[in-house]
Amino acid sequence: MADFDDLRAALNTTRSALDGLQGEIAALRARLKRLEDADAAAARHFNPRDEADVAARERRAADKRRLASALADLRAREKAALTDEIRIRTDFADFTDPRRGIANLSDATPILMMPIRLETRFKPARETGAGTDELWLRIYPDDCFITTFDPALTAAEAADARSCWAGIWSAGGHEDEERAAWRAIATTHGAGRAGWIVDQFPDIAAAARPTKPRPQDIILTVVTETPLPAAEATALAPFWQAAWRAQGDATALTAAREALEAALGVERAAAIAAETTPVNFDVTPAAGNDPASLNVAVAFLVFPPVETKESAWASAPKMTLLPDRFVFIGYRGNAAPRIVLGNPVPATLFVGPDPRADATSQIRHDDDGDIVMPDELKWMTDFPQAVENGMGLRIALDPDEARGGFDRVLVVGLRLSADAPEGAAQFAELLRGHACGRTGLAVLPQGTPTNNTETVSSGHARLDDPDAAFDDRKSALFTPDADWLDKRDGEWLADYLGIDAQVFAHVHGAGATDQLAARAMNTALWPATLGYWMESLMSPVFRRRVIEQTRGFFNRYVIAGGAVPALRIGAQPYGILPATAFSRMAWLDARERPLLRGEDPTLAFLRELRRIIAAFETDWRAMGAGLAHVGKAGDPHQILLDIVGLHSGSVEWSQRYAESLKTVFNRLNLLGLGGLMEKINISVRQAAARQILSNLGYAGEETPEIFDKLFSGRHNLLKGGVVDDVPLSETAPIRAYTADGRNYIEWLSAACGTSLNVLYAQDGFLDDTPPKALLYLMLRHALQLGYHDVGIRLYENAALMTPAAAVLARQDSPFLHIQTANTVSESRYQILHNAEVTITGSATQTVSDFITAQLPTLNLALHLRDQRAALERLKTEPTARLERVFADHIDCLSYRPDAWLLGLVTYQLTRMRNIADGEDREPRRGLYLGAYGWLEDLRPENKHLTPVRLDDPALAADFGHPDAPPLMRDDTNQGSIHAPSLNHAVAAAVLRNGYITNAGKPNGETMAVNLSSERVRTALALLEGVRAGQGLGDLLGYQFERGLHDRHGPIEVDKFIYKLRKAFPIRADRMASTRTGEGVPIEAIEARNVIDGLALVNHMKAGGASTYPFGKANLPPATAAEAAAINAEAQALVDAHDAVADLALAEGVYQAVLGNYDRVAATYDAYARGNFPPEPEVVRTPLDGIGLTHRVGLHLDATASPTASPLAGVAMTPRAEAEPALNRWLASVLPPPADVGCVVAFTEAATGAARTREVTLADLGLQPSDSLALIGHDSDQAMREIDDRVLRHVMENFAPRPDKPVTIRYMETQAAPISIFALSPLLRALRQLTTKSRALKPSDLTLMNEATVAQDAAPVIDKTRLDLVETAMAGLHADLTAFQAALDGPLADLDNRRGEILDPIDDHVTALVALLARAALFAIPQAGWGMAYDFKRRSYAAVLAQFSERVARWDAQLAVFDATVTTYGALPVVTSDDERFRLLVQAEQAISARATEVLPLTPAAFLADLTTKRAAFVAKQTALKSLDVTTETGLAGLLAEAAGHLPIDSFDPLPFTLAEREAEIIRFAEDAALLSATIVAEIERRLTLCQNHFDAHDAAATATEAATALEKAAKALLGEDFRIIPTFRLGAAQGSELANALAASQSGDLFAYLTAAPDPATPPVAPLPVETWLAGIARVRDKLRAFEQIATFTGAFGLDEPELTPLQLPFQPDDRWLALEFPPDLALDKDRLLYSAVFAAPFDGTASQCGLLLDEWTETIPGAAATTGIAFHHDRPNTEAPQTMLLVTPSDFRGAWQWDDLVDALNETLDLAKLRAIEPAHIDATPYAPFLPATVMAAQARQLTIAANLVLNNSFNLVRP
Repeated sequence: MADFDDLRAALNTTRSALDGLQGEIAALRARLKRLEDADAAAARHFNPRDEADVAARERRAADKRRLASALADLRAREKAALTDEIRIRTDFADFTDPRRGIANLSDATPILMMPIRLETRFKPARETGAGTDELWLRIYPDDCFITTFDPALTAAEAADARSCWAGIWSAGGHEDEERAAWRAIATTHGAGRAGWIVDQFPDIAAAARPTKPRPQDIILTVVTETPLPAAEATALAPFWQAAWRAQGDATALTAAREALEAALGVERAAAIAAETTPVNFDVTPAAGNDPASLNVAVAFLVFPPVETKESAWASAPKMTLLPDRFVFIGYRGNAAPRIVLGNPVPATLFVGPDPRADATSQIRHDDDGDIVMPDELKWMTDFPQAVENGMGLRIALDPDEARGGFDRVLVVGLRLSADAPEGAAQFAELLRGHACGRTGLAVLPQGTPTNNTETVSSGHARLDDPDAAFDDRKSALFTPDADWLDKRDGEWLADYLGIDAQVFAHVHGAGATDQLAARAMNTALWPATLGYWMESLMSPVFRRRVIEQTRGFFNRYVIAGGAVPALRIGAQPYGILPATAFSRMAWLDARERPLLRGEDPTLAFLRELRRIIAAFETDWRAMGAGLAHVGKAGDPHQILLDIVGLHSGSVEWSQRYAESLKTVFNRLNLLGLGGLMEKINISVRQAAARQILSNLGYAGEETPEIFDKLFSGRHNLLKGGVVDDVPLSETAPIRAYTADGRNYIEWLSAACGTSLNVLYAQDGFLDDTPPKALLYLMLRHALQLGYHDVGIRLYENAALMTPAAAVLARQDSPFLHIQTANTVSESRYQILHNAEVTITGSATQTVSDFITAQLPTLNLALHLRDQRAALERLKTEPTARLERVFADHIDCLSYRPDAWLLGLVTYQLTRMRNIADGEDREPRRGLYLGAYGWLEDLRPENKHLTPVRLDDPALAADFGHPDAPPLMRDDTNQGSIHAPSLNHAVAAAVLRNGYITNAGKPNGETMAVNLSSERVRTALALLEGVRAGQGLGDLLGYQFERGLHDRHGPIEVDKFIYKLRKAFPIRADRMASTRTGEGVPIEAIEARNVIDGLALVNHMKAGGASTYPFGKANLPPATAAEAAAINAEAQALVDAHDAVADLALAEGVYQAVLGNYDRVAATYDAYARGNFPPEPEVVRTPLDGIGLTHRVGLHLDATASPTASPLAGVAMTPRAEAEPALNRWLASVLPPPADVGCVVAFTEAATGAARTREVTLADLGLQPSDSLALIGHDSDQAMREIDDRVLRHVMENFAPRPDKPVTIRYMETQAAPISIFALSPLLRALRQLTTKSRALKPSDLTLMNEATVAQDAAPVIDKTRLDLVETAMAGLHADLTAFQAALDGPLADLDNRRGEILDPIDDHVTALVALLARAALFAIPQAGWGMAYDFKRRSYAAVLAQFSERVARWDAQLAVFDATVTTYGALPVVTSDDERFRLLVQAEQAISARATEVLPLTPAAFLADLTTKRAAFVAKQTALKSLDVTTETGLAGLLAEAAGHLPIDSFDPLPFTLAEREAEIIRFAEDAALLSATIVAEIERRLTLCQNHFDAHDAAATATEAATALEKAAKALLGEDFRIIPTFRLGAAQGSELANALAASQSGDLFAYLTAAPDPATPPVAPLPVETWLAGIARVRDKLRAFEQIATFTGAFGLDEPELTPLQLPFQPDDRWLALEFPPDLALDKDRLLYSAVFAAPFDGTASQCGLLLDEWTETIPGAAATTGIAFHHDRPNTEAPQTMLLVTPSDFRGAWQWDDLVDALNETLDLAKLRAIEPAHIDATPYAPFLPATVMAAQARQLTIAANLVLNNSFNLVRP
């Protein structure tokens, strides 16, 4: 039989070969899959007439055959290797029992035990099939075992590596740019994976990198797969330099290109320029840098092609470091443990599906819907398979075990198949996989938070910090160092684990200094803490040698935070704890060991230390029995608080005073008490303390000094800073405390090297105030004591002090300078301030100054040098770390014997690893691997189960198999909840658990949730109302009142509503200061008030009466029937309120389950505040299936000319010129302009007759784009413009009388068949379709998951189109400026040039209207000209009205004249002449403004003269009246005609002029000039903005930037609503695929299933599939409804209807359209793009394209099966894997490991862990209180001796000398 070592070697060799073969197979499969994918992709755009396509297909077929053959060969070899592995593993199985196999492991190497999780079930005999009760145990290794690392790169990873290295090349050695390149790849892939990706190109990493002198300089990096020929590289460099410097300048680019063509030839130059564009060519110069002033270099980076895998997930997660076998050990009382050996564990166990496996080897459902697991994963779900694979055990139980379970269970396994070097290598490889994968690896500093809190985030973030990772990668985070005060955490970790230190060289946190800081703190504080305690207070218990040994051991090995740094693997932290079987520790015995010398004096010290710690342990375990723990009897809440309140270290600090007994006795004697009671108390204390010392081994007669101290029971809380007076930081050191910027540790170190006097005086601090931090006080005290220690040693060495005197000199006297007999000071300073010639060699030099001077070399000052060296290490440490190590130091001197115990293991480990402080040794490598898990108090629940009877035959068939164990019902089980998704099921489980937790309490309904359909509908209706702006109280009130009104038939309860409103008022009537009286009707309070339903609900729930009258005395009485009706509605109100609450609670839990914690807070905040609540997602049922993306496009004719009008006889307008493609298509779907018109009614000026005429769109000269903008727009401005254009046509062509109204009848026509009104719905539909759609892009014609940014990177807009518009606008600007000047000149000189305004006013109006009509075509909002015609109408009418008013006046005057003459004629004959003359004068005044100065001789003569005047008056009146029937159409002509009838001042004294009309004309001219100026300014603004965008276009570095600039220019010219449509080109493959899809659509093949039924007797599914689909989709999609209307109207107008052509992508031959019903056997294996388009011109995939994306939406075709979730009440084992790896050492060095060592180490480590819950408060009540903490120090107010008064920490000012 082969021996252990041979079989192990053979097994490892075979497994290594098998792994290699499997890797090759995976690579071949990936290559084969890539070929198959390439075949499928090529089929989409395959053209059988293209020779290149045919040849490529044949090449791929040949490659596939070759790869398939190679794959078959590899599989055969794999099968043979697997057979060998099984055979050897079977043979090796005899050695895999760890109880025996451990003897094959050398005990010179520790064992790393990794954690596993255990799950158990007690199974009664009726279920086991074995006739006995059993414990079923499953083993689940923790995350640290699992590796997901795959070394192969994906294509994306390789591309990102290419970009990263190119970025590094372009950085030219400047770190900021290199960091940016790294940040990009690290952000995408995670820092670990990114590092692996980048490191796969070692040749590039080792190559010389280009450099640049300045950061702003440019290195253009050209990346190629192979090196370029030297001649080409030489020609390319100046070309790209010149091209970049050109920055888009066409002339410079042409010159550069010509130079390249001259060097390489035209064809090669074009090809190589296209192939070698620098990756950073688009970079722009930094602001303020001229490209010509920058150094521009060209670097060539050869990036070889790499073999890639198809996707990031290309291999199954697996475990490869599991033990070969597990052993179960169950402990029960004093009985012998139950031990069961598991089956061998396979070398590799998979924990997830293999993406490379075929469908039958994936997790799937069988025909019955059951889940079928692949064979590789069955161990996770199938217990028998787990047992078979060694990951499950069946433990037969005796009756006692079946009833009572086990006190403790251990499951232990060892990886015996790997020796120490292999184990170390395999573990290192596992760590590398985590470090280089997406899980991540880090060395965790002490104090790292393990979870998030309100103030601090956990130590692990979901996203890596790329900058921190960059820093980690710059150089190794540590270099090996022999000095323990300089070794970094990563080196300690590697050394203790016995693996290559390079594993951690770049792992985050490996450069941390926790170990360094802990040892430095121990060293720095020793004299003031444990050193003082041992030397001064415990003297003479400890001998000098013991103290020195203790000092060395404590400073090096007692590390409270652990000697081995912790790890983070993924999101899981793992402590690494040295462990051993302390009870069996025999390596300390004084005999020779392979790793130890028997005579080593340290061993003797360690043996004694171990004995003392063992004595401690007994007492500590007694204290531990009462500690809080889960399951402890008592108040569970207090126990939980006690557990949660535990802290790893001290966080609160107190001080208490101790007095010497001599001082106490003296004081009591002064009081006359004699000290009797104190003597009794002290004797009792001393007796207990002496017993402790005796138990610990002290047999001396002398009493330690500490017995002479009486400690106060009062603890004084130290409130000052521990380390600093600013918040702690994990990065910042102690703040500066001196003027020169030093912190106090730096000051202490410098002061120590300067003199003791400097330490004493404490000068040099800011504000002359020494620090108050506790750490400062103790470090300073320790340094002074260090000086004192050196002084004593010098005195002893010079024979100036005997050993006994030296012992006394280390003790403090309780009295200073009090005893009169003393001639020597009791102060410790005394010996240091003496000038001892024997010591110093000088009569003047003090001992302290001598120490300072000789400190660097003085042997006796070794410890003081160490203290100062420790300070040098601590001075730069962050304050948070300093506080931790300070607390750890103090804790180790009070309640942490475990740290001392583990110090022994640490010492053993250092010897095993060949590590010595200050000695440059090569650490001994190697590691054994194992796994462990433990459980405590494993007890059966002994539930009462009852048999289940299955009456349902279907259930009986599924669950009632005769061979299956009988089904039993658990009365405590809460059943299951079937939810629509897994997330819903998780939310349901949380809600259900909340209910179960509170079910038995008085408020058992606290978490009760009812989400029935009816309640959800009720809640949603209320929430909808809240979102509409109503309050919840309002809505509940509406419901309540509506229920009272509607639901109770003959019972009249409406009469109660008003009183209930008063009792539960909403808004008004609520404040006491404004509340109305009882008699005020509710209508007077608030118009639309309702009862506050929420107030009523809260009243009922708050303990108020829940039935009418709800405890309200002022409510009217009700009959029983009325009260019942009100109560019913009140209960319905409560139910509705509860429904909202239940939905809100469920929504919050659901969002929390999804990880949307912000959404949880927002949801609850919205409900609490009554704000806008979000739509609840918990009530939505998720859809599973295939996604369909629908897009509808309009393809325009990209060749449309901006100068060729699509309408004969109609000139192109700015809108049409800017976007001719859309204008041309609009012309095709709109009737000819001559066929669309309206009727205008007006009064003809020449005849005065009413006339009607027709005006068509052709008459208006509008292009379709203009008609769309005007008639299709519902805005008032657009309608005013069309009115203006029609009116202009009438004014200029039909000569209407200006003062008569013109009526436009848009609904009428004469010759035209279509009215403008009839056309407007079509135009509105077209406007909705075009203005609300965006420009089409290449990615719109691509599946969403295939679209790339690069596809859309080359939009093109023809600038010449906008040049035409700009030119037209510039012409308008010139004409408007000239028009303005023609007005401004005369207006400025009206006195002389008034006629230039008045005479040509009609020309001015005409010119202004023409200019404004042109401006309106540019969408200038101020360009309406209706005001010009309105002015003309008003002025014209005003002139006529003025004349009409005077004619009417004259009619009255003439009547007065005639009446007066009539009166004159009727005068009696005897009337005097005077009277007759008086009447005639009155008559004359009526018709003449000029009185006859000399009256005729007779009245008769005067009458004759007046008759003549009357005739003249009537003639003038007739002339004035004739103006009313004038045929003049011009305002100037009318004024001239009117002026011809003037003056009339001889007829009428009332003034009559046309001055006001002329003034109106002047005002209009001023307004016209101002309007012109406004429009000119607007045009100038637009032209300037346009030019800016033109400049941006010319300078654009990319096509996208250029197109964006022109889009902005178009909006500047034609308004923000205008959209210009870029053109683009399709890639060759994309164009071919679209052509294939179009051919399938046009041939009808795509719709074959719909249009041609397989059975001729069966009618087709949809004879008109597109029309059927459109008719349905138009009902729910606004834009497609508009398209449907367009088709309807165009057909109605006799035009060709626009036709939708559906395309389906990706193109597949014989595919079927998925927009309607599809064949049931059609394979729906991928998402589809259903692209339906209107093609304005035949599609040509090789030509430029342009168009609009009209609509887009997605839908899901439900799958045949839906994934739902079930939440069931599951008694899950409440265990987790330990978060600790145990580094186990043997109890002795015998040459081979023993099983008992390993098992006892696990048990004792668990026991020791429990003692960590002991805290200082527990010790205070024990006899250890006088001794611990060992941090006693002398306190003295005036610094008369070396002392430290901690009261200074509270800023209490002591007196300074």
